[in-house]
Amino acid sequence: MEISNKISLTMVLPGSTMKSVGYRKVKLTLQDVHSKKLPENIGNRIIRMIKLPVYEMVEAKKHINLCKEAYLYMTSAVKPEKYFKKDWPRLSKEQRLDWHLAELAKHHGAIDFSYVVLDDDECNDWRIPY
Repeated sequence: MEISNKISLTMVLPGSTMKSVGYRKVKLTLQDVHSKKLPENIGNRIIRMIKLPVYEMVEAKKHINLCKEAYLYMTSAVKPEKYFKKDWPRLSKEQRLDWHLAELAKHHGAIDFSYVVLDDDECNDWRIPY
C-alpha cells in the first residue's frame, strides 16, 4: 500500500521542552568538595574541570503528516457532525480544511497551528509494511 503525504501540520503545544545547546566548563575546587571552611590558599585549588550540559527552553511542538485521502475528505462537501451551521456547502475548500485542522489542533490541546499543503510532486511517498 502506498501513501503520499499531502498536508504537513505543525502544532504549538502548551509548555516547553529543553534542548541541549552545548557544554560549559566549571572549575571544581577543594572548598566545593569539603564541608569545613578551608584556608583560602588551599580551598581555591582547582582539583578538576567539569563539563556541564547547558540547556535552553524551546516551545513544545507536534508535527503530523496527513495523507491525500484525509485532504480529500477534509475539503469535500460532506458535512462533519460537529459543524452546526448550515453554510458548509458554501465554504471554500480552504475554509473547510482550516476548520478540520483547527478541530484537530484543539483535540491535541494546541495553542496555535500552521500547515502547508504539499503539491503532488512535493509529496513524500512511503510504504506501509504489511
